[in-house]
Order: sequence, then C-alpha cells, then structure tokens
Amino acid sequence: MKKILITEFMEQDSINLISKKFDVTYDPKLSENVKDLAAQIHLFDAIIVSAASEEISSQLLKNLKIFLIAGEPSGDQI
Repeated sequence: MKKILITEFMEQDSINLISKKFDVTYDPKLSENVKDLAAQIHLFDAIIVSAASEEISSQLLKNLKIFLIAGEPSGDQI
C-alpha cells in the first residue's frame, strides 16, 4: 500500500476517504518544521500540502519517491 503524508490541516472526512486506499500519516503541523519534514519525507510515496505552503522546497521534494499533491486551502473536501 502506498504511503501518503499529509502535512497540513485537512478535514477528517477527507483523511478517512484517502485512508481507504492508502496508508496515511497525518501531521497537520509538520510543514512548519522543515527539519522534521526533511527527516521523514523519504519514507513516503506522496505528500499532500496546501498550495500556500512555502516551506516545501524542491530540495525536500527530491527525496520523495513519487509525487506531490498541492491543493487550495479553500476547505473543500476532495
């Protein structure tokens, strides 16, 4: 099962939906701690962040196995 990291706030219903098909780790404050994020990002296949996130640099993304999903912080569910 692919592992997904969610690093910012997401509605619980959306997390539950994603968790049906993926192994999800939810840490809504992790994007604020670049050092911890850098230490963990290589463990995941994908990361979900807000489009407003400026902390996620291309340097960190090099360690990501597959892809990045960025969404608008509109509160809309996926």
